This record gives sequence, structure tokens and C-alpha cells, in this order.
Amino acid sequence: MKKKITVFILFALIIVSNIFAFIFIQNLKEEIATTRVMHTKNMEEMMKTVEEETEREMVKSNPIYFVGDSITRRNDWQNTFPYISIVNKGIDGNKTSDLLKRIEPIANAHPSKLFLMIGINDFLRNKEFDETVKNYEKILQTIKDKSPHTVIYVQSVLPISRTLPRYSNQDLVRFNQQIKGLASKYNATYIDLYPLFLQNGHLGGQYAVDGLHLSKTGYDLWTQKISSYIN
Repeated sequence: MKKKITVFILFALIIVSNIFAFIFIQNLKEEIATTRVMHTKNMEEMMKTVEEETEREMVKSNPIYFVGDSITRRNDWQNTFPYISIVNKGIDGNKTSDLLKRIEPIANAHPSKLFLMIGINDFLRNKEFDETVKNYEKILQTIKDKSPHTVIYVQSVLPISRTLPRYSNQDLVRFNQQIKGLASKYNATYIDLYPLFLQNGHLGGQYAVDGLHLSKTGYDLWTQKISSYIN
């Protein structure tokens, strides 16, 4: 009788041991599977991070140029887009003829993208309309010839305030129509900023500090419009 009990106990212990072993193995398999999933996920996230950092570095090594006059120069574009390398080539008082004289070295730098706004000073200084348009076309020609892979964004000139009654916004509207056509001719993207800043036929007061140059609100509006082209 005792022998039978002993055999039964041993048999029961073997069964219980096997059950525990089975449970342990199943838990181990689940843990290994979970670890593999987490490892795969971590690797995917790490690779995504590396790709994003690489792309960011590539953008930094191929700067974006902002080219124009004082309206361009007076904004800190690098601070506006801190994760992209920005070069500000705006110069106070520049007319199309002035920019034409300095556009070649800018194009020779082969920027990845170039945002162009020029022309308002031509009208403030009563330059001939046709001459201004011709200068603008020569600027685009130079960029295309010297840096064919640069993506060009032709930005409309902005309206002026009613505080400058000597000048007509109608001339600026005509000019914007002309450079829109030039943008199409030279395979550039035209960005129409003009209507965004317009209030009752003139530059909105909240957008300017002196009837011509932009306030922070004005630059914020400009930034919102072009952000999708920057990134």
C-alpha cells in the first residue's frame, strides 16, 4: 500500500513539474516575442530618427536664400526657420537693377531654394515699368543659367500704405501680373502675397511700421504663407 502511495506521489510530482515547466516555457516564449517586437519597434524608431536627422543635415548643407531689398533684410529668417540653414541676401534700397548686378554670385552658390522679392523700390524711385520687368526677367535668367537645380519662388511685391499717396498700388498690381507670367516662363513657383496684406485697397496698418516696411504681424503673416514651401 505504501509503495502504491509513493508511486502515486512521484507520478503527481512529475505531472506538476511538467505543468510548471510548460507554463515557464510559454511565459518565456511570450517574453521573447514581446522583446522581439519591442526591439523591432525601437529599431524602426531609431532608423526613423536617423533618417530625419540625415535629412535635416542635408537641408542645412543646402541653404535656402531669401533675396531682395529691405523688406526681406529686416526679418531674421534664420530665427523664423531655426532647423533650416537660411541665407538672407536682402539689401536696403535695392532696385531690380541693383540686384541684377549681384545675382550671379548668389546663383553660383547653388542654393537649394531661392525666395525672391524685388521691385518695390523701382516704383518708389519712378523707374520705367518696362525696364523693371526686363531687369526682373534677367535676374530669373541668371539664376536658371547658373544654378538650374535651384527651386525658385517668385513672391509678389506687397501693397503700400495710404500714407504714401504719391504712389499707386495699381502699378504694383500690373507688376505682379507681369512677374507671375515670368514665373511660369522660367518654371518658378509664384507666391501671391499681395492680397493677404491688402485692406481697403492699401497695405493694412497692422502689417506695417511706416507704410512700407513690415511689422512683426506682417512678417508672421508672410511666414505662414510660405512655411509649406520651406519645409
